[in-house]
Amino acid sequence: MRALLLAALCALPVTGCALPGDLLGVDDATLITIDTEIPLTAELPPLAVSPSDTEISYAFTVIIPVDVVAELEKRGRKKQAKTLREQGDKLVAVALNAIEYEILAPNALPVQVDPVTIYIAPAGTIKPDATAQEIGRTETIKPHEVFARRPITTSSTGLPDASVDLTSLHFSLLFDAALRVPRAQAVPAKALRAKVRLKLTARVDLAG
Repeated sequence: MRALLLAALCALPVTGCALPGDLLGVDDATLITIDTEIPLTAELPPLAVSPSDTEISYAFTVIIPVDVVAELEKRGRKKQAKTLREQGDKLVAVALNAIEYEILAPNALPVQVDPVTIYIAPAGTIKPDATAQEIGRTETIKPHEVFARRPITTSSTGLPDASVDLTSLHFSLLFDAALRVPRAQAVPAKALRAKVRLKLTARVDLAG
């Protein structure tokens, strides 16, 4: 039966985004590797400033829940999603390969945004805590600035260390930052919008 299953898996075509490295392959007798790139959108929440305020310090965390199987299905990669959904209990590793980001429209804030710290954490985490692993930072984002896709600056522990504790296909990315708004001015929602691309590898051991 296992031989028939492996033969069927080897025959599966690669479909979906057709990105380099988007593979569903069998590495050896039992190990399946799936590489994927997931685009996500992060948006600044709204901030209401009182007319009496001359300056306000505004700390915020933008939370992006990640469901790898759902993301694959959303992008038409049904075979890879089906494999992970049906064999998820045999998941042996999830490796973060890269995180890239871009500013989609000019920064509409009146101030620059200091480097945003990025964490990976278990699903349901709403702020950086002992369960969150820092993985890197963005660059400073100046007023009215927009820029194209670029990698984050990884922390001293980096992506490999963050991957050690990543044992699920459901997790959260946390974007933690602070603003100092110098005048009484409301900050509209979506004043800052970024696209984040998460590249990862999931490995499933059929013998598990």
